[in-house]
Amino acid sequence: MAQKRKIKTNTVREHLLEAAIVYPESIDWDRALPVSVRNQLAEHYQGKIEDWQFDPEIVPGGPAAFYYFRLYQLYEERVND
Repeated sequence: MAQKRKIKTNTVREHLLEAAIVYPESIDWDRALPVSVRNQLAEHYQGKIEDWQFDPEIVPGGPAAFYYFRLYQLYEERVND
């Protein structure tokens, strides 16, 4: 999508995060946050979401690590609401 629109990949990620905040029901969670990534994050992040601390050593995804961390927080908020 980023290449097609000639924008940065992080810009796409930022817009997806905004959509997940405002319109969580419109997100294809399995596509945006694959089950394999959710499972990895679930091993390390439990308890109150507001207490979670981003750790790039734990979160998969390299440059997309913070994106996955934040998206996982939003996913868990939606699931546990």
